[in-house]
Amino acid sequence: MPNLKTVFRAIYVFFIFASCSFVLSRIPISSWSSHSLTVQNNQPAAVDPAKSLQGVHHGLKKERIIAVGDLHGDYDNAVDVLRMAGIVDIQENWVKSDQKTILVQTGDIVDRGPDTIKLYDLMKKLTIQANQVGDQVIHLLGNHEIMNMQEDLRYVTKEDYESFGGFQERRKAFAKKGKYGDYLRSLRITAIVGNAAFVHGGYCFIIQFYSCSFYFPI
Repeated sequence: MPNLKTVFRAIYVFFIFASCSFVLSRIPISSWSSHSLTVQNNQPAAVDPAKSLQGVHHGLKKERIIAVGDLHGDYDNAVDVLRMAGIVDIQENWVKSDQKTILVQTGDIVDRGPDTIKLYDLMKKLTIQANQVGDQVIHLLGNHEIMNMQEDLRYVTKEDYESFGGFQERRKAFAKKGKYGDYLRSLRITAIVGNAAFVHGGYCFIIQFYSCSFYFPI
């Protein structure tokens, strides 16, 4: 039987999503996003894919924004993706480019694969290195981070447990004061970069209209 704390968490989550749905139902579709297509003669205007990938301009400074999600315990493929984007070098250190780079990792680093520790340590290292050269790493929570903090471990692999030294050691690491639990509880579930909103698996539109991000208190 679920304890009282679990029940209150479930009520809290229900309240947040119910509130978002209520607000969304009263917002005209045309006002949802500044990225809405311009309609001319009842037809959507053409979009130039090259221009859409050029980043966000703040005055004369252009930013390169790269979003990556669902790494799911696969360190090798994660590093391949980051190298392909020109974010890390062969030593897996941050690469400074000729423009400001913002990496948004939209969650779900954990589960399904064996490399949870290596991936979270990489994200923490890249966050520090990016800050040192004027770049930025934004790491968001996905549903699998929240599941692990709530001890819903259905997708944890045997190899993942072994990398922590067993079930109990992994459980300690994801606890409130644990090495990864403390870190994850400091992360946001959404971020707004320029005029783009990033979130793992869905968009609560109340966030855009209040221009804020919030934390998930677990």
